[in-house]
Amino acid sequence: MPLVLLFAAGLASSPPPPPVQAQPAAILRVYVKTDDRGEGSELAARRQSVTDVTESLASKKKTFAIVETEAMADVIVEVVDRAVYVPKIVMGIGPRPGDPSAIAGMAAPVRSPVLRVRAARGRFADVFTNKNKPSESARGWKMAADDVAGQIEKWAKANR
Repeated sequence: MPLVLLFAAGLASSPPPPPVQAQPAAILRVYVKTDDRGEGSELAARRQSVTDVTESLASKKKTFAIVETEAMADVIVEVVDRAVYVPKIVMGIGPRPGDPSAIAGMAAPVRSPVLRVRAARGRFADVFTNKNKPSESARGWKMAADDVAGQIEKWAKANR
């Protein structure tokens, strides 16, 4: 009988196994670029969007890390083009805060930036366009870049 108690006491004193922890998802290395085609102002505008998209992706530190060369990247993001959308009819209750049409005396149509980028990772590739409709301004282009970066983050997580 004492032998059984010693054996049971020995099991009780062994340390519990370590808890199983989920492995954190690997941080993806991202390179953002645009090609050098186009005229001066168009090329400068796309380069500004490269900066905006890079900053937006860099702020998502749990998912992305920005790299300096394409060869180092897991995901390559290319700013394809920028455009401005002017709807033929604007319906609503009034101008949004910060909208240029909210300024007294301005009756100009609402102009919204449209940013189009392509993201590629291995055999996965997709084209993204901002879904939000900010007003055309430096802040509006940044908001479009933030929207596209959020879409790319969801896409990258889904295609790991």
